[in-house]
Amino acid sequence: MNADPKPEKNMTRLWLIAGGIVLVIALVVLLMSIGSKDDALPEVKVHEITPTETRIEATGEYIPKLFLMSRNESDESVEIKTSYCTMKYPIAYADLVEAVVVDANSKKVVEFYARLNGGHYLLYTISFTETEGELIGTLELEGSEEPLELRAIFHEASEELVGDDLISFRAGQETFNDVWTSLAENTRFTPAA
Repeated sequence: MNADPKPEKNMTRLWLIAGGIVLVIALVVLLMSIGSKDDALPEVKVHEITPTETRIEATGEYIPKLFLMSRNESDESVEIKTSYCTMKYPIAYADLVEAVVVDANSKKVVEFYARLNGGHYLLYTISFTETEGELIGTLELEGSEEPLELRAIFHEASEELVGDDLISFRAGQETFNDVWTSLAENTRFTPAA
């Protein structure tokens, strides 16, 4: 006589149902933990020093202080308005990408970071005073004799970023294209040829 296969099928169905229930519970807990995070806008860090202008060693020229004037979000973009120019990137990246304005000694840059797993990972830097990086254009400032060269410096992903975090890092770097396009909207910006 053959054993009745129905108890095995019923047991398999029970395991599948139990596994499905556990998966649904895990998804609900995950969604609740995501939804419970603070919905406040991320804080933009501004690094400033006391002098109102800086002397650039290469040219001996003085240039005005770089500082954050405002950070605004619209339905389409995050707008970073500095004392030099305005930059934008898509609102879809507002939770991932953070812009930090740095004016220290002769270093005047806007650094873009990816916020991943509680850490900050440098994506790219828009520099107004550095000589390294790719030339992306020039910017005329009021009171400045020569236009500033804007350079983009791209940073490598940390070795600790793997899987989805590495994919998110790469996606964050893609916002550079939007930032560059928004720079071209500034009347005093001339793109590099």
